[in-house]
Amino acid sequence: MTNTTVFAASENHGLLSRRLVLASSLGLLAAPRPSRAGWTDSIRRLAGEVPSLRIGLVDVSKSLAYGPEVDARSLAVLKAFFNKARPGDELIVGSIGEERMDRVRQQGRSLARSGRMFQDKQVLTKAVQEQLSWAAAELAKPKSLHSRYTETLAAHQPAAMRALLQGANVQVLIAGDGVESSEWCDFDNAQKLNERSLHTLVDHLASKRMLLREPSVKLPEQGHMELMVVGAGGQTSTSWQFTRAFWEAYCKKAGVQLAHYGADLPPFM
Repeated sequence: MTNTTVFAASENHGLLSRRLVLASSLGLLAAPRPSRAGWTDSIRRLAGEVPSLRIGLVDVSKSLAYGPEVDARSLAVLKAFFNKARPGDELIVGSIGEERMDRVRQQGRSLARSGRMFQDKQVLTKAVQEQLSWAAAELAKPKSLHSRYTETLAAHQPAAMRALLQGANVQVLIAGDGVESSEWCDFDNAQKLNERSLHTLVDHLASKRMLLREPSVKLPEQGHMELMVVGAGGQTSTSWQFTRAFWEAYCKKAGVQLAHYGADLPPFM
């Protein structure tokens, strides 16, 4: 072997080693043939941009105030929420009404990253419009008598836990008053929701494994979950107070951050 050949082999070996170190640092060696989308998502994670699962829920029940203007407001809230999505995220839209846990209505859309900016933007725009159209169709139906908030959130637990275990963030937005109205509990009934019953109700949900997040499961450090309730209500100030206290206790029990609770959009949306 000539000196020239030895030098070329050494140089190629050094180049290969540097490439392997770079690939390892980006987490690319976990997949046998990483796509351009996989490379981009790995770089996105290194930059602190963790992919998200966004779950937007609209209340389709007969609440204290409902009508065309309320429905339009719910859609505006949902639009602001989904417009924060980015390529690589996942969107789920659902409704809160009569449906029990095993029949909860929802629609999901994955915004898989292609690596082509224009194409990704088109996919994102189309997906957001599809989710809003689905929600508008749900709101246009006759209003339901009950609003099964807790069952609806429990039905979304599998998707939320899957995303968290994959290291993604989970953001859940409720466009509604947050008032449970079912056989389980009526938040506007002071005899059922009060200072004494508050934690008993939350503990009951936890014992039935019906929280939005299963607190006993150990999760990766980079993923977290937050809940926002926009349009919070109640028939009286006492009902409003205890409804908020319930969601605070619910989130604490589930290990979820209550990022916003109120009638208006949060400032970060």
